[in-house]
Amino acid sequence: MINNPPWNWSVDEAVEKYENLKKSDIESLKNWMKGETHLPSIPDEQVVLFHHACKYELDRTKETIEKCYIMRTNYKELFSNRDPSHPFIQEIMKVVICTPLRGFDSNGNQVIWMRLNNLNPDQYYFGTSLKAIFMTMDAIQLEQGPVPGYVIVLDGKGYTLSHMLRATITLCKRFIQYSQEGSTFFPKAIHVLNLSSVLEKVVTILKPFMKSDLFSVIKFYKPGKHGELFDHLPASIIPDEYGGTGGVLTEIQEEHVQHLMKYKDWFAAEEQLRIDETKRGDLRSCAESVLCNEEEDIGTSLKRLEID
Repeated sequence: MINNPPWNWSVDEAVEKYENLKKSDIESLKNWMKGETHLPSIPDEQVVLFHHACKYELDRTKETIEKCYIMRTNYKELFSNRDPSHPFIQEIMKVVICTPLRGFDSNGNQVIWMRLNNLNPDQYYFGTSLKAIFMTMDAIQLEQGPVPGYVIVLDGKGYTLSHMLRATITLCKRFIQYSQEGSTFFPKAIHVLNLSSVLEKVVTILKPFMKSDLFSVIKFYKPGKHGELFDHLPASIIPDEYGGTGGVLTEIQEEHVQHLMKYKDWFAAEEQLRIDETKRGDLRSCAESVLCNEEEDIGTSLKRLEID
């Protein structure tokens, strides 16, 4: 259990905000977890986030908790060494912008903006960038608690074949798998700006790994068409660089990086919340059926795509 976590909200506040979130369900889930001794002991707030993300379905929540901690235990390249003060994390946050904006959309959804800030592919470390994204998501939920949903804006400008060749299919699949099956962070919409021919090919490669309900919320914009984003988001939160009045994106990112430091101790303690397979009741691990372990790089997949 994480002692004295920096949650900026309470279970009572969440229950009051969402009428379908029942304390009795939270207690039921806590009791279930006590019987699943291989699972870590997690704070009540984390149980709330799982149940809210699973639309208050008890069985679905249990499955998500199980898969979450199997993946967090085994996908160490994404969920270990998550020290926001580490030079690798500090550096990748200069290369890749991933930050919550300063406001919400008209439905109360939190909006997260992502783009390259340094276009040099030699400075782009794919695995570390994915780790930083998940750190951002965790920090947002520590701060905000459960919200109606999330909207992600990904600006593809500057992503080249050289960037894509630094990725692996395995990490992409693990990122997508965790996002779909083990995360408390569910997107209501994903806006992909400046879709290039390279990104189109990457989307073709990754689409088979996405469930239909995830792919259906993705909207693609050709270069020069990002003005259509104003049909979906208020100008007051869209960054200045994109024609809004929500502030300068690099300054918003700097604020976010400083904010992450507030959770340095939390990230260190969270790494102790992992599966202990030796305590699993039936002495079997279901990890093998959950985990994605095959290896392939993006370059190989792109060549296969061209051949096909």
